[in-house]
Amino acid sequence: MEGVEVKRETKGEKKTQNQTPVRKCGKGVYKAVGYITGDMKQFGVWLQDKPVPFQFVDWVLRGTSQVMFVNNPLSGLIMIVGFLVQNRWWTLTGCLGTVVSTLTALLLNQDRSSIAAGLHGYNGVLVGLLIAVFSDKGDFYWWLLLPVAVVSMTCPVFSSALGSIFSKWDLPVFTLPFNAAVTLYCAATGHYNLFFPTVLIKPATSVPNITWSTIDVPKLLQSIPVGVGQVYGCDNPWTGGIFLVALLISSPLICLHAAIGSAVGMLAALSLAAPFSNIYAGLWSYNSCLACIAIGGMFYALTWQTHLLAIACAFFCAYLGATVANMFSVFGLPSLTWPFCLSALTFLLLNTNICTIYKLPLNKVTYPEANRVYYLTMKKQYRVYDGASGARAPGPDSEGAPASPIPKPAEPARKAGSAPAPPPPHLFPPLLCTSPAPTPSLPLSYAFQGTATQIAHTLHSAGGGKWSDPAPACSTPPAPSHAADECWVAVTPYSRSPKAGSQGIRVERVGAGLLHFPPPRDCGVGPTLQSPGGRK
Repeated sequence: MEGVEVKRETKGEKKTQNQTPVRKCGKGVYKAVGYITGDMKQFGVWLQDKPVPFQFVDWVLRGTSQVMFVNNPLSGLIMIVGFLVQNRWWTLTGCLGTVVSTLTALLLNQDRSSIAAGLHGYNGVLVGLLIAVFSDKGDFYWWLLLPVAVVSMTCPVFSSALGSIFSKWDLPVFTLPFNAAVTLYCAATGHYNLFFPTVLIKPATSVPNITWSTIDVPKLLQSIPVGVGQVYGCDNPWTGGIFLVALLISSPLICLHAAIGSAVGMLAALSLAAPFSNIYAGLWSYNSCLACIAIGGMFYALTWQTHLLAIACAFFCAYLGATVANMFSVFGLPSLTWPFCLSALTFLLLNTNICTIYKLPLNKVTYPEANRVYYLTMKKQYRVYDGASGARAPGPDSEGAPASPIPKPAEPARKAGSAPAPPPPHLFPPLLCTSPAPTPSLPLSYAFQGTATQIAHTLHSAGGGKWSDPAPACSTPPAPSHAADECWVAVTPYSRSPKAGSQGIRVERVGAGLLHFPPPRDCGVGPTLQSPGGRK
């Protein structure tokens, strides 16, 4: 097949490449796939000028998938299909919870971008599903829609309250609103309630009869997708497989860590000789699944260190889940996703000097692939060199700054007779920055102070006040032309003296300068330093 000849010029060279129709088709498919993967940002932008009902459907679908940290309406739609495969009644209650929770957030005038991302809907879908799962009245008990709607309305309240507290540490609220709401509901109703009884939960009273030779390996492997489905309270393996497909469409990394976390929960259960029925039902896996996703690329940038940290968090979450389940069973309450929230928050509060374990700012979190790109971009920007020793600064830490400060040299190394190198643009001090000290009086002298991380040039006076200027010159200044309302004052350079400067920093002889007072009508600020090259 004869292709179209395309010529490119790169660095003075001409390269010829045959762009065949197959290549064009591949690029088109790649572009189309890009529209439905990730967070489907282009689709959200396209919906901004559409009627509110269309936008509301998008918000509900995104809220459905946000339980698994996926901000993708297509993934949310596929997950609703999985609900239908599991149980039609649960699908109805789950969708009702999402709709009511999102509407309540709108009525409370919550942040519209958070609503559009589904962050006020995912707790509602869990409330609707789990109230139906733990109901002892069976399917299609229509009175159950009343507590589903009422409890879902509390989710935005819990989210807003917890968000105002957790924002001080830049932490997400995870599914804590859902946990608080459903725990209060189950504690208020219980198994012996007349209208809304819940299933009876009792603590273990005897040692389970476990025979290792009777273990069913296919069911053991089947517990991996079942564990993913149990995030929504679904125990059908086909539903769990549909959920994995929905995760794969949005983010392959989320899908990978979901499967790894579910497998880790299964292994942790075997290490504690848990009953096989609980393992097959995925009750040991769903919390580990969520914890592995949260640490493995979602709130930490994905590196091999954070990948191992995610596996460790999954094991910790599985064992913590057994602890919480035993404690809550005494009160007849389900453990829900409390273990996931406690373990993930613990690992997000981890403090370490390893620069490759990078916690992303909460407002930059999207999905693991984009988070990784953001991390590499920040790492490239923070590769700053020390002007004195030439040492490279370490990568950024969780606050967006270098993980450890560059050591300050005792004496900045400079060549004799040469002016210091100008600082990087982001380290330039303001053109005129007065200190809290009183306005200094003449005579003024020009000094240079520098460290490995910041470089500044300072005017010192007898009164201790100082001004800052980016970059003076070192040659003899020309004779200025005095315009109307302008004043020029010569600045005499100091000789070397260890006591000069208000900060006790050694003074460099860098040449004379002129202190220029511009007319008030041209500039409403104070004096600037006029260098021979014309820079101020």
